[in-house]
Amino acid sequence: REHLLPLVAQTRPALIPLSFSQERLWLLEQLYPLGNAYHEVVHYRVAGELNQPALVRSISALVERHEVLRTRFKAVEGQAVQVIQPAAPYPLEMIDVTHLPDSDKVAETERVLHLHSITPFDFSTECLFRVKMIKCDAEEHIILVVMHHMVTDGWSMRGRMPKELNEFYNAFSVGNPNPLAPLDVQYADYAIWQR
Repeated sequence: REHLLPLVAQTRPALIPLSFSQERLWLLEQLYPLGNAYHEVVHYRVAGELNQPALVRSISALVERHEVLRTRFKAVEGQAVQVIQPAAPYPLEMIDVTHLPDSDKVAETERVLHLHSITPFDFSTECLFRVKMIKCDAEEHIILVVMHHMVTDGWSMRGRMPKELNEFYNAFSVGNPNPLAPLDVQYADYAIWQR
């Protein structure tokens, strides 16, 4: 029986390969652009006062912690590779619908959620992680998260990510430092290990 080496941080080559599952999705996208078919979408309603600077810092910390959230994918000499962007503050876009009459507010919120959920990603020019915030009124916000399946799965999207965002937000809201240690292994390490 073949013995697999443990998954540990890998030496990064100049061109980081895709994992087998990423390669399948990449190939599908090249052959038949699939639009939003592989989008993972979730939105959170936040009731009460929102600390927007703490939220922006929390999203930035999440993206810094997980390289895959700041990764683009492009072809180099016919081979798909991962291009990991440096960590930077996340440019959270806020869409304000507070000026609308109540009768229009719900419709506009639904329109914005739908539009941003179905907007395709450009694999080569943008990361496959998108967050928008809709301000419905002073104490009601909706945070929309859209990720391509190339960079996430259902468990991460609905389990790990909200848990980490919550930990960051709770810490940053009261002026505490980042509560989570850096990860020992990133998804790119897995892709290299898998190859």
